[in-house]
Amino acid sequence: MAGMSAPEANQQTAVSNFQVTADATFPVFVAKGTVVVESGSATFQANIATSATAFTTFSLINLGTAGSGTTVVAGPNNTDVATNGGVAITALVPSHLTVVSAAKTLTDGQVLGFHWNEATTDVANADVTVSVRYTQASSPSVAG
Repeated sequence: MAGMSAPEANQQTAVSNFQVTADATFPVFVAKGTVVVESGSATFQANIATSATAFTTFSLINLGTAGSGTTVVAGPNNTDVATNGGVAITALVPSHLTVVSAAKTLTDGQVLGFHWNEATTDVANADVTVSVRYTQASSPSVAG
C-alpha cells in the first residue's frame, strides 16, 4: 500500500458481538500466524453503574490453542467502586482496555477471548461489541 509503513499495512481489526448474562468467556478471534495486539475496547449497549458488591470485571485473555489459557492480554476493567479502580459504563462509549506489553503477542492457533466475570449472580445482562486492533507479525503456518 502506497504511503504506509509495513506495520500499518499489516494492521487489522477484529470485531465480535456478545450478550453477557453471567460469568463467561467468548472467542474474539483465532491468531493466524503471529499477531501483536495493539488495542482493545468493549462498547456496551446499556449503562452499567458502579457498585461495591454487584460489579463486573472484563478483560481480553489468551486462551491458548486448547481454549483453557488465562493470560490477560488487555485489561482488566471493572465496575467496582472508584476507590477500587472501578468505572461506570456509559452506553455506546468504548471502554478501552490497557494492553499488557508482556502478553500482547499471540502465536498461530491461539485464541483471543473476552472474559466477563460477575462478582455476584446476574449483575448485568448486556450486549457488548468487542473491538481488537492487531498487527499481523508473521504469516500463518502452512501444513504440508
